[in-house]
Amino acid sequence: MDSTSNCQFGLLHFKNGFFKRATFSKHIMNIFSLAVVFMLILLSQQQSFSQGLGDPIFKEDFGDINDGSEQHVFNDLRTGTSEGVYFKYNPLPYINSIDFYSPQRWALGDAYRDNRFVNSGGAPGVPAGVSFQGSFPASVNQGNWGPVFKNGANNTNSLDGVGGYSITNDSRGYYQGYMARVPDHTSGDYTGYMLVVDAHSSTRLYYNRVIDGLCAGTSFKFSVWVNDLNVEGNTPPQVQFKVYDESDYVSADSDVGLIFSYSTLAADVSPAGTWKELQYTFTMPPGVSEVRLQIENIVDTQYGNDLAIDDIQFQPFGPPSALIGLNSICIGEDPELTASVTGEPFPTNYFQLQRSLPGENNWVDVGTPVTTTGTDEVQFPNPNAPEDNTDYEYRVVVAGDLTTLGNPNCRVVSDPLLVQFYNHTVSIQAVPDAICVGGSSDLTAIIQSEIAGKTYEYFWEESINGVDWTIIDGENGSTINTGPLSVTTQYRVQTRVVGANCFGTGYSEIDAVTVIAPELVITNPAPICGPGTIDITDASITAGSDAGLVFTYFDTDGTTELTAVEAAAISVSGVYFITATIDGCSVTEEVTVAINDCSLNITKSVDPTSISAPATLNYTINVTNEGNVSLTGVVVTDPFTDGVTPLALTGGDTDNDGELDLTEIWTYETSYAADQAAVDAGADIVNTAFVDSNETAQDQASATTTI
Repeated sequence: MDSTSNCQFGLLHFKNGFFKRATFSKHIMNIFSLAVVFMLILLSQQQSFSQGLGDPIFKEDFGDINDGSEQHVFNDLRTGTSEGVYFKYNPLPYINSIDFYSPQRWALGDAYRDNRFVNSGGAPGVPAGVSFQGSFPASVNQGNWGPVFKNGANNTNSLDGVGGYSITNDSRGYYQGYMARVPDHTSGDYTGYMLVVDAHSSTRLYYNRVIDGLCAGTSFKFSVWVNDLNVEGNTPPQVQFKVYDESDYVSADSDVGLIFSYSTLAADVSPAGTWKELQYTFTMPPGVSEVRLQIENIVDTQYGNDLAIDDIQFQPFGPPSALIGLNSICIGEDPELTASVTGEPFPTNYFQLQRSLPGENNWVDVGTPVTTTGTDEVQFPNPNAPEDNTDYEYRVVVAGDLTTLGNPNCRVVSDPLLVQFYNHTVSIQAVPDAICVGGSSDLTAIIQSEIAGKTYEYFWEESINGVDWTIIDGENGSTINTGPLSVTTQYRVQTRVVGANCFGTGYSEIDAVTVIAPELVITNPAPICGPGTIDITDASITAGSDAGLVFTYFDTDGTTELTAVEAAAISVSGVYFITATIDGCSVTEEVTVAINDCSLNITKSVDPTSISAPATLNYTINVTNEGNVSLTGVVVTDPFTDGVTPLALTGGDTDNDGELDLTEIWTYETSYAADQAAVDAGADIVNTAFVDSNETAQDQASATTTI
């Protein structure tokens, strides 16, 4: 609710017609009087309105329950709800002919004139089913909720009775059932205040106000929302509106100076319990700038005549004006603002361009006034500085002469035109932002400061190094999928409105999709000979891999996981598998295990095999490879030589590689001189040769010469 935000109170004054003069700036704008002035006209003619309107000279919506004004809250259990009824604590200073009512302000004295419920015994009592929230003065009993007429000391329809009014958010604040329950009109949800009146037959003059600061010859529109609250079919509220030329005014009973008068009809507020907007227009006669408004009750009974009033507004009007231009522009672009009047223009149309930050209603002039005649258009120069990217609302004010152009009481305004800059920014959200090799991510472009109702197109780019960028063809939506990635890739996007060539603030910040690619380096273990085992968990096998990897070991089928004990004692040759995992991403590599059959065979012969006299014994030693791999470091020793020095190879290394291959027979020769002592000893001469290699255990063979 903006009860005062548009009111130019310093330009329009109200004066109390009884004894005291008061201005808008002091008395909430003395709205009610002016409101009802036009209500008389408004009530009579609820025509649709197609003229150009100026800023409201005032608007009265009576505030809301959160506006900080002093208030009291009460509750009626009959409604089955815990919602409170709010009453403003203080009366309006410009209403004096009827009593103000708020439950918290009751005082001792005549029960009727204190607006309290009185039971059949004549004492204050509690209406059935009514309870209150809040504290009452000790001297005040619970009583009536809402404003009531008061019949006087004798409880008769006597002339000493008087009506009552409240400022409340809910008309259920009346304990009797003949007032309809309605919320205020402004909010429609019981959070705003409205004026609720219960008039008496003796009530006559509601309002008597003087309004000055108006422009002679200017037309005005008055509008007000009224609700007939009486639901029992009794007399609806009716009032008579009178407007006087204040300079000629004599009294309320005289027609001297009367500009017009109007009495409302029952149909103007029908049906009961329904908000009705009433509006009327009139033109100030030449030479008149100050008028007196009077509103009188013309219902001669207190049975009925119950009403609520809200959202009273009064504003000048004239020929409709229009401001057109570009709603959305690039930074530095001209919004191409063009204004004109339609219908019957002023003899000369004076235009002033204004602007305000959106929603602030704080209008300032832009440039100087320009003029046209008839309905000719006027083009305004670009109002924006080249570097300015501030969104503004623009409007034009129009008057028939230059002197009234600056007077809010005497001009019309166009509807505001919001001009927004394409000043959007864009960011990227990657889900997920880290993936494994071969995975993909969904990228979403998020626009900030976008213009509502616009369709945006997107331009995506990708880069491996953040320097060389490639446009992603065919991707112009707000979301894309990266597809399978093998390396970390960076992305950026820019966006523009379809049909415009503005990219806002440009590219988004770079967003990278990290590809997690564990590096697993495998060094196959050296082959061994059985029955030995190989430990494939040995750190030397995965040396050079990424730090932090977690290893899992698999059998030769690639699927059967090995335990730690099994992986540390591989006894069968084959291709095994090691999987390395980090951050949920894995890589698998082969590890080759070779456990060979390493076997030697040695044979030894002697010539001669029998002696009876001293002789030279010639030995031949043959060594063969009985396994499946070549053998290295083959050494043959013979104790009859010296038992230490290896025998020289006399043949068999056909490829001269120093390795005993599977097809080779290596031959060694040595001799022994058997002397007479050996013969005399009579014991057979047994000579044993030994063979060894890098891969095998030692083996031996013997040759015997008999004596």
